[in-house]
Amino acid sequence: DDPKSRVLLALRAVIKCIEEYKLQKEYSLGPLQKRVSELNPKDADYRVFLMSLKAGGVALNLTVASHVFLMDPWWNPAVENQAQDRIHRIGQFKTIKSTRFVIKGTVEERILQLQQKKQLVFEGTVGDSPDAMSKLTEADLKFLF
Repeated sequence: DDPKSRVLLALRAVIKCIEEYKLQKEYSLGPLQKRVSELNPKDADYRVFLMSLKAGGVALNLTVASHVFLMDPWWNPAVENQAQDRIHRIGQFKTIKSTRFVIKGTVEERILQLQQKKQLVFEGTVGDSPDAMSKLTEADLKFLF
């Protein structure tokens, strides 16, 4: 396994805390893809590529990576899914691993609960799982809406 094949997805405030090499939404797509391509050389002296979830969710090909670390949960699970999908692209031949960090007893746990409920609403309305909505209580729906 290539030790450089790691991508961390986090909020920018967290990136500032663990900054080694970062990519933020302020970059236009050209410079953004150039920085991503810098991950490829064998002689690169860094192993971690940090980016915000929003930057990680745009037209990038990150097949050089094989491991995504989600440092902060996002309110909308689709944002996280889209960012993770940057390494699930045509040309990816490695097994992909995704690791989520959650601190017990924090707002992060509440956000994950919210994500799960939103995912059930999506699956029940747009997805192909009509019984998903039956898993939500009236209190869940009031919480979401």
